[in-house]
Amino acid sequence: MTLKHRRIGLAAAIVTSSLLLTACGGDSSTNEKTVETRELTLDFRAINSTVSPSVDVTDSICDTTLAAVGTEGTDAAIAYMAFYVSNVRLITSSGAEVAVTLDEDQDSQEQGIALVDFRDITSACGGTGEAKAIWNDVTGTYEHTSGTSYTGLKYQLGLPASINHAAPETAGVLSSAVSMSWGWLSGYRYLRMDLMPAGGVQLASGSTGSLWTVHLGATGCSNAADNDGTENRSAAPSGGECDTPNLSDVSLSDFNPDSSKIAVDIAALYAGSNLTVDTGGPSGCMSGTTDAECAEIFARLGLQHATQGDAFTTPIQQVVFSTLND
Repeated sequence: MTLKHRRIGLAAAIVTSSLLLTACGGDSSTNEKTVETRELTLDFRAINSTVSPSVDVTDSICDTTLAAVGTEGTDAAIAYMAFYVSNVRLITSSGAEVAVTLDEDQDSQEQGIALVDFRDITSACGGTGEAKAIWNDVTGTYEHTSGTSYTGLKYQLGLPASINHAAPETAGVLSSAVSMSWGWLSGYRYLRMDLMPAGGVQLASGSTGSLWTVHLGATGCSNAADNDGTENRSAAPSGGECDTPNLSDVSLSDFNPDSSKIAVDIAALYAGSNLTVDTGGPSGCMSGTTDAECAEIFARLGLQHATQGDAFTTPIQQVVFSTLND
């Protein structure tokens, strides 16, 4: 090979190498990840799955009679339906969690918590309260990284201990639903679901009650006392925890943040309960550790109840909340 040919060959090799580098590496800016703030709306829909297809009763809670609920297939009207949501996270296809920052709304959202309230009145359904909006949408924002896809959603049914033990007048959104308050030592009801079964509820005392209730909340809580001996609700219990916090971790699969909704299946909550009777204590489940009616309710919320003993040795999967995809 002549010197001229060698030079031509070397030049061709250099050009080829440059093309390969450009093809493989490209413009470095095209491979950079971008982050943008996106809005998220969690649309909770109340459904009754005892009928086929399931009936969406979100917009008519106070005018709805559920058909064939519980082990005895009892018809029941709804008197109250509300719950708190906190610690919301999106789950990516790789399993990573992306925190959702909830919007600040004095009526139903504040301090990272949201009150989902299906009533259209400030009192129990059928009461004399004032008309109000139904709060079934939870809104917030999250930081989206380009190229990320989402497959799930997680949130906690309940309140952090610090908020659970704050007085209503200083707790923002908590003051919007004083009826969710649950005594000075126990904080707030995380979930309140009151049904009025047709024919009433036969109580252990021999009398007949009108409500079968589910009031989920922390128990075994003790607060610090002020100098005058009165209880100071703003002080969290020792260690910041209650003996039984009863916080349910909800995990939903197949969730698309742009289109999915969340079903709240009322019938699923009561599937193992006889709404026509109560064996003792307050009618229904008030989260007490000796309340036998709580065992079936807790299991459906993914919680273990003290009356279950060692019956459940593996994590229980909640069945009340699920993903709705049209």
